[in-house]
Amino acid sequence: MRWLAADPDKALSAVEDPRIVANHLANDLFDWLEQTYGTDVVSVNVRTSLATLDQEFGAMSDDASLWTPEAFTCHSRWLGQRERARELLATMGEERQDDLLAGKV
Repeated sequence: MRWLAADPDKALSAVEDPRIVANHLANDLFDWLEQTYGTDVVSVNVRTSLATLDQEFGAMSDDASLWTPEAFTCHSRWLGQRERARELLATMGEERQDDLLAGKV
């Protein structure tokens, strides 16, 4: 979630192979969401927001053009996902990963 909310160029530069960033973030979100069911790790509202992000990734999954570094950086669907992630982090009182690394907390 922190990397999804981060500046996309910083997220891409933080990994060895930028071609896998988009897919990796979507898979991590799905895995984390699955682990929250039946627990009180996050509130129902946070889980609902996570599920919305996951559903959007599901809707995006059939379009291979959305899973490139270029699309990750500037496509409107990714911009929407990034904004949702930023809003969710703010709700949780958490910071974006690029802000954490820059010492802005």
